[in-house]
Amino acid sequence: MPELSWARVKTDLHLGLRRGAWYRVIRETGSQVILDVDHRPATILQEYLEFASVRPDRWTIVERPSDVAGAAAGWGQSYGVCPLCTHRASLVHPVVEARCGAAPSGLAGGLCDGGHRAVPGCIES
Repeated sequence: MPELSWARVKTDLHLGLRRGAWYRVIRETGSQVILDVDHRPATILQEYLEFASVRPDRWTIVERPSDVAGAAAGWGQSYGVCPLCTHRASLVHPVVEARCGAAPSGLAGGLCDGGHRAVPGCIES
């Protein structure tokens, strides 16, 4: 694994991470990886994660889990995750464009200005 890398959940397990969101890898300890989750370390088994050497700049489309509750239950079959701030946005298919609706004051680290757009070439599953 590269010295500084990024990881996201590749399974449909409840691990305390947002599905589709990328997290900075702090370090690897055998079969576990320590991630920076909201400026706090979180230890996750390596087998549950997908890795990238640089932080991806594409939105991720996530299939909504069947057991979801709250606001996410009304998002339809899938939703998008902003690559910069991890804000989730409902999507209307086919996806022509999505825009991050996060307010700058509510972001950890201030990465996104709320205007990060997703267009067809900027979306991955």
